[in-house]
Amino acid sequence: SARLHHDGFKNLISQDISPRVIEEMQHKHPELTWQVGDVRSMEYSSASFDVVIDKSLLDCMHHLATDIKSAVNKMISEIHRVLQNGGLAMFLTVQPETEVSSIC
Repeated sequence: SARLHHDGFKNLISQDISPRVIEEMQHKHPELTWQVGDVRSMEYSSASFDVVIDKSLLDCMHHLATDIKSAVNKMISEIHRVLQNGGLAMFLTVQPETEVSSIC
C-alpha cells in the first residue's frame, strides 16, 4: 500500500483480519487508511471499488484455512460483490498456477 501511495494512488484502503497487523501498519504508515476486516465478509457496500488487490492472502488461506475451497469461494464472492461493474481484481501469489486452480 505504501508503494502504491508513493506511486500516486491516493484513495487506498488496506485491510487485514489481524488487529495487531493493522496497528503496526498504522504506526508505520499513518498517512494511509488501515482497517481490520475479514475479506470473506466485508462491510463495504456493493460496487464500492474499481480495483481490489490481494497480496498473498491466497497463500495464507492455502496454509491456514481448514476448508480452503469454501474460504476462497467466500473471498472471491465478496471481492466480486464490492467491485464496480468492469472493475479489476488482481491476485498476487507465490503459489504455482496448478495450486491456485485447484482451490478456486
